Amino acid sequence: MKGIKTRIVALSLIAIIAVLLVAGRLYLPYWVTDYLNTQIAALDGYGGSI
Repeated sequence: MKGIKTRIVALSLIAIIAVLLVAGRLYLPYWVTDYLNTQIAALDGYGGSI
């Protein structure tokens, strides 16, 4: 019984980590675009967006 519980906990942790990595990968392009647009807007004498 103890081995089954350990396996379930391990698989659950792996699944949670996988979901977090996929979510982070999907959000990354939007975060980078927003960050770079903010940096460009902060520059004096320059304008534009990505």
